[in-house]
Amino acid sequence: MALTPVAKVSIVVPRKDLAQCAKELARFGWFHVSSPINSSHDALLTDLSGRAYRLYAELTELANDLGLKEAPQLAELLFGGVSKKTMTHSKDWEDLITKVEGRVEPMIQEVRSKLDALREVQRQYNEAETLSAALKLISRFRLDLKTAAGLRRFKLVLTIAKREDIEEIGASLPGILVLGEALTKSDSVLLLAAPSQEADRLEKVLRSFELKPFSIPPDLPQSPPQAYETILKRLIQLEDKLLGQKQEVSEVSASIGSEIKSSREVAHVAYSVLEQMKKAGNLIRFSQVEGFVPLESVDDLRSRLGAKWPIFVEEYSSKEVAESDGVPALMKNGDYFRSFESITLTQGPPRYGETDPTPFISLAFPIFYGVMFGDLGHGLVLLLLGLLLFLRGSESVKPWGTILATAGVSASAVGLIIGEFFGLSLGQIIPALSQFTLLEFVEHAHNSLNVASLFTILQATILMGIAQLILGFTFSVVNGIKAKEYTEVLISKIPTLTMYVFGVIFGLAFIGAGYRFSGLLTSSAATPILGIPVSVATYVGSVALVSSLGLMLVGKPVAMKMGKLPKESLGLAVFMDFIEIFLEKIPGFLANTVSYARLAVLLTVHASLLIALNLAWSLGPAALPLIVLGNLGIIMLEGLIVFIQDLRLHVYEWFTKFYEGSGKLFNRIMPNTKLIEIVFEE
Repeated sequence: MALTPVAKVSIVVPRKDLAQCAKELARFGWFHVSSPINSSHDALLTDLSGRAYRLYAELTELANDLGLKEAPQLAELLFGGVSKKTMTHSKDWEDLITKVEGRVEPMIQEVRSKLDALREVQRQYNEAETLSAALKLISRFRLDLKTAAGLRRFKLVLTIAKREDIEEIGASLPGILVLGEALTKSDSVLLLAAPSQEADRLEKVLRSFELKPFSIPPDLPQSPPQAYETILKRLIQLEDKLLGQKQEVSEVSASIGSEIKSSREVAHVAYSVLEQMKKAGNLIRFSQVEGFVPLESVDDLRSRLGAKWPIFVEEYSSKEVAESDGVPALMKNGDYFRSFESITLTQGPPRYGETDPTPFISLAFPIFYGVMFGDLGHGLVLLLLGLLLFLRGSESVKPWGTILATAGVSASAVGLIIGEFFGLSLGQIIPALSQFTLLEFVEHAHNSLNVASLFTILQATILMGIAQLILGFTFSVVNGIKAKEYTEVLISKIPTLTMYVFGVIFGLAFIGAGYRFSGLLTSSAATPILGIPVSVATYVGSVALVSSLGLMLVGKPVAMKMGKLPKESLGLAVFMDFIEIFLEKIPGFLANTVSYARLAVLLTVHASLLIALNLAWSLGPAALPLIVLGNLGIIMLEGLIVFIQDLRLHVYEWFTKFYEGSGKLFNRIMPNTKLIEIVFEE
């Protein structure tokens, strides 16, 4: 939950040693570069950075031309797994870039020659295809091109134009006949007929579109039917040649594709590191490298670099000073919790000193998902998919495998509780597991939902939402105390927490009184969940609720009088607080709490879809393909919808109570890699 403390580090390095420092920091790893805005650039690192970027750009263009995919597809991960990273050894950054340049230059030339040859054959084939379509059309209408060109009173022009230009050509030639017919997907043949006095205007328009009158190429028979027969034979030859060229490119791609992708990643890493390190300060002979390291790693950094260059360390004891210095947030979570950091980061990184909600998300997110997706069969499918992604996926995919697997466990547990297995009765399919069924959610004998169980689940989901919202308001108080915003904590954050908590108590008392205000102060019935008399819950809840409201209304004016807050109009302050409390906070509390009912609603939708799908069993064995495909469709579609709703509950309903997410994430100097691992020699 707490972020890792960091320290600001300044390393004074002679200019000639800056490249060596970049190498040592890359080996160290846990260094977040904080380059000064106004700084000169080191010439050597700037040159190396430029070379790395050019190499990366060339290899990226080459990979795109070959259709190489940056990341393996899901099927490749599940059935082929992820290959091990390639170890790349070098003395320093310049040696690394030089080695990659020397290794890939012959590959680039070879691939480009193959691609150029392929493009040339493709161009010839496209031209021949267009020409054959035009000759076929001319042959069909028995059009004599020489006779058409020799007319005196009319100007007839046959040409080939782009299909998207036909409308504009017609609009540019009013009063002139323009007939068109499609030849290929991109080209059409046009026949234009105009009086001889309009010939000049016709030619000008054709020149503006770079169109020339159609003529049979001199290397073909000048008779359209004979030329058509000849070009058909040429097309067959070009098609065979095109297939051969594509096969050659495919073979080259298969043989050196992995090398191109790994070399591109090396170039990207080199560019990323050198681009950060090239800002060397404004001194002539020395460079000042600034950044942040985990406080626990300062001694390690000193042992590695301290003997070579002076290192100055500044620790942060004040959140305000840390924020003014732009200290990055280093999220400290274990392997399991780290998988859920992506959900936290949808709102943004935490500020330095702010509570990291990731550990709590790792508990609540799978539970909420399981409630909405409750089915033992579907949960096991999710669990299996998650385990496959975790065991066979790359480092960037493994967290999603963890999320899917835990969501599958939760959905399976809820499926056991409500007795559902692929929408069928769990007790009938696996009788031994019927003992775990606590709520029969679906009455399978009538293909309908059990209203009593639905109402129970609805109550449980509202209580889950209340618990999460209280936790969020508590985190808000904790964050305020960490930030030493004691006035804000006393007059706003704590009263907000108590107002919600005791508002819930008052609401439970109202339910215990049978939804009647008349029995609130006299009823001795037990309050739901709390178990205390309704009258006691009403008294405690009312007094605390009114006290919280009063403190929120008068707290700000009193704080301004005491000089704890900037002065402003007292009347305006009270009025704005009144508006905020009664028109924003209280309705917001109700809306946020009721929003958690979507957990039960999505479970109802999930069960209803399965009820409708399982009606197909009446068709007998022929229904099996429909049942299988239907279940897969529900898992994919409903699984995505449930994920979005789960994310919404956390980001919109919960995060808004305490989490800003306006921080800056700690970025290691060496970016994460998928294909390669760079090893610098001593």
